[in-house]
Amino acid sequence: LVSQEIKTYHVSKLRPFLYDERTLTPLQTAVTDSLDEFVAEQVIRMRGDTRRSRRELEFKIRWAGYGPEEDTWEPWDGCKDSHAVQVFLRAHPEARIRRLAKPIELVPDDASDEGSDDER
Repeated sequence: LVSQEIKTYHVSKLRPFLYDERTLTPLQTAVTDSLDEFVAEQVIRMRGDTRRSRRELEFKIRWAGYGPEEDTWEPWDGCKDSHAVQVFLRAHPEARIRRLAKPIELVPDDASDEGSDDER
């Protein structure tokens, strides 16, 4: 959940995740389990000139588990690989900014079937 990576687990390893919808999201709960890692939940704004070096770009980040008062400006090099930054770039109305996003990597269909019980 925190890394936004898809991982396959055997059904016997799963257990229900119960939380109070009024107070925490699953992402906020996962983040509180990791004291040394901050997860970018959303990009609020971007500043800098896209016609110049990307290194001059900065993103105002809303951190998972924190409120607007904890938002920070982060440089391109520190957050360019973040899922939240990539979502922001891909959804931006300006084509010049959308082109800054990394290409989406597709996972082959047969990779998701590894280790399934159906193969036995």
